[in-house]
Amino acid sequence: MIEHLLHPRIIESKDWATLLFVLAFAIVALTKSVYENRFGDFMNLIFSDKYAKLYRDGSHLKGSFTISLFFVQVISFAFFIQLSLSFFWVWLKKRT
Repeated sequence: MIEHLLHPRIIESKDWATLLFVLAFAIVALTKSVYENRFGDFMNLIFSDKYAKLYRDGSHLKGSFTISLFFVQVISFAFFIQLSLSFFWVWLKKRT
């Protein structure tokens, strides 16, 4: 008979990357709920230029919508840089 050994699953996460990831999702969710119409126009930016025409002037650059999505972008770039550096570090170690 096979004996199964069960290990407790760790539910708590004290990793800084997980906290940043959840924070980025929370910022996007909050921004979407507060600015529903503008967020919809922003999401359709690939298909139409309505967002670019409406929010072209510089007065919208300092708004909370733009600032919140800027923070999400900074967090995303930080994750991308970290993953790229870890990948290339492993790649360089294998070549030497």
